[in-house]
Amino acid sequence: EIFGDDACLQFGGGTLGHPWGNAPGA
Repeated sequence: EIFGDDACLQFGGGTLGHPWGNAPGA
């Protein structure tokens, strides 16, 4: 699952207030 909880952690946005904080192209 690319857009799962793991993705949020990898993108570094899950706990910053927005799920796709630093997601490139998302």
